[in-house]
Amino acid sequence: MRKPTVPGPNSTAIAAAGGCSPADFLYVQVVLGDIGDYSGINEWWRRQFPDPATAPARLTFQAGALPFRAKVEFQAVAARRR
Repeated sequence: MRKPTVPGPNSTAIAAAGGCSPADFLYVQVVLGDIGDYSGINEWWRRQFPDPATAPARLTFQAGALPFRAKVEFQAVAARRR
């Protein structure tokens, strides 16, 4: 099993810069360059969001190719809690 470079460090840093944390994620879209990396994404997901009841909605799929030969593209929608 290959381990993809997962979005964890960059996505959490970007969220923090906007005043959010992963707990504020409402929806996450993960686009894989190779569906064989799905298990690696699931491992990261379970560590990031250990409680399925509070995890954001997620859509994961494979694209034919990603820009710049990326292995993973990650998009998240977050809302700051007040």
